[in-house]
Amino acid sequence: MRTFENIFVSVMLGVFIGAALVQAAFRSSWDVKSETASLVEFDNKVKSITENPNAKIKLYETVYDFGVMDKKEKGTHHFKVENVGTAPLTLEMNATTCSCTGIDISPKRVLPGKTATVTLHWDAEKAFTRFNQGGTVLTNDPANKEIMYTIQGLFVAPALVSPGTLSLNNVTAGYEAVGTVRVYGFENDTLAIERIEWDDKEHFNVTCEQSELNEKDKDDMVNQHAKSVSNVNISLKPGLPLGSFQERITLHTNYPGEPKLEVLVIGKISGDEVVVGGTYFHKDTGILALGKATTGQPLVRDISLTFTGNAVAKASPHIRDVTPKWLNVVISEPRKLGSRLFYSITVTVPANAPASNFSGTDGTVLLIDTGLENTPLLQIPLQLTVAE
Repeated sequence: MRTFENIFVSVMLGVFIGAALVQAAFRSSWDVKSETASLVEFDNKVKSITENPNAKIKLYETVYDFGVMDKKEKGTHHFKVENVGTAPLTLEMNATTCSCTGIDISPKRVLPGKTATVTLHWDAEKAFTRFNQGGTVLTNDPANKEIMYTIQGLFVAPALVSPGTLSLNNVTAGYEAVGTVRVYGFENDTLAIERIEWDDKEHFNVTCEQSELNEKDKDDMVNQHAKSVSNVNISLKPGLPLGSFQERITLHTNYPGEPKLEVLVIGKISGDEVVVGGTYFHKDTGILALGKATTGQPLVRDISLTFTGNAVAKASPHIRDVTPKWLNVVISEPRKLGSRLFYSITVTVPANAPASNFSGTDGTVLLIDTGLENTPLLQIPLQLTVAE
């Protein structure tokens, strides 16, 4: 008998302890702030609201488009609701779709003929460019048990440049090339480019002028909301050597929230008389991608130079310089095929090359004198990784 009592007490004690642990774990989970209500929470809230067929809610709007906002701002919008029934209307916040959005309700008990305000507030710093979030409110109106409110719009910086990178490819040596980027201001104050900075004033010229939204802008999801527009005109003057180039331009504006904007100009100078080719030469960027070498093992890559027309008689290519200095570069003897003259250039990464990583935009370059008047110098950026 005593044995049975001991077993019964042990079982009951285990049940109580287990229940206490479950309850503690359940409460602990409710202490964690969640972006959306759990199904259990939703069921409890629904059960706490007693439906009343005489409570009837009138909705004036459930979707608000705020248009365009600065990423550093916070927004608020008030949704009006009215009780057009004969019994008190009960409102209860249910959930939001994102931690960047919150809901306030005042009052939560609305007498017949009275109104209440459902306020949604949102924080741009926690959101993406396209914003579409909201929250739900529960009511005791059987015809509208759950109301979904939505906030939507765009978050942008005070100003932006389009395109951020201006590409001037296939520029013929000895000729000028021009391009334009547009700067959009989204603040009420008119955007002004107060100062422009760039390094290579010998080969680049940059000017600015006020402009207006064009038809393309009006169809753009973001640009159509701009309050002011400026054109930045960039011209490339003759004189750059053959090969790839890049120039960074800094625009200083009158907007405290966006005092500086940057434009990257990239491109390639090509000659009518000489063409660089080969498997590892990227014509779109003008970069010679040597690839990945391993310390202790040499790596060999070849490119070709092809001279045509009057250049055939004048061509006398030789290496002016190469960076890094430990690369070995050799130009072959010329080979004539028909009316064209070919040279092969062999670039060797020696076995004792140090571990390194060159992107092709950090000053690693192969300079080749051509002997021609119009295109005297070829400038070929080098891309290379040496692993240990």
